[in-house]
Amino acid sequence: MKIGWDVSGLKIEQAADELIRRTIAGVSDACALIEADAVEKCPEGDHEGADTVSLAQSIATRLDVNGAKVVGIVGTGLDYAVYVHEGTGIRSRTGMGRTHDLPWSYMDDAGQWHTTSGMAANPFLERAYDENLQKAREIVREAIRG
Repeated sequence: MKIGWDVSGLKIEQAADELIRRTIAGVSDACALIEADAVEKCPEGDHEGADTVSLAQSIATRLDVNGAKVVGIVGTGLDYAVYVHEGTGIRSRTGMGRTHDLPWSYMDDAGQWHTTSGMAANPFLERAYDENLQKAREIVREAIRG
C-alpha cells in the first residue's frame, strides 16, 4: 500500500508569507489585549507628582518584524514611567532606590515643594502582561491556524 501526497502545486514562499502575516496579526491582537489592560491598570491623576494621565495615554504597542521573527512590545517612552512602575526611594521594589538622606525634598514644575521617602511601585505593565499572557498566547495560536 502506498501513501503519498502531491505537493507539486504548493508554493512554499507564499505559504511562508501567509504564516508570517497571520503571526503579525496575532501578535498585534495579543499586544492590543495587554495594552488595553495596562491602560486600565495605570494609575490615574496626579500620583505623587507624576502626570499619570499622560502616562496612560502614552502606553502603546510596537511590532518588530525581522524575517520570520515577530516581537510585540507594549510600553511607554515617558522618562518617569519607570519610577511609577518600579517605585522610588526606600519603596523601590528593585532595592535600587535612595537609602540615605531620607526624607528628601523637591520642587515641582509649579514651584511647589514636596517631601517624600519614595513612591510605592505600581507595576501596571507587568501585571497586565502576567494576567493576560495565556489569553495572548491563545490569540496568536488561533491567528496562525487561521
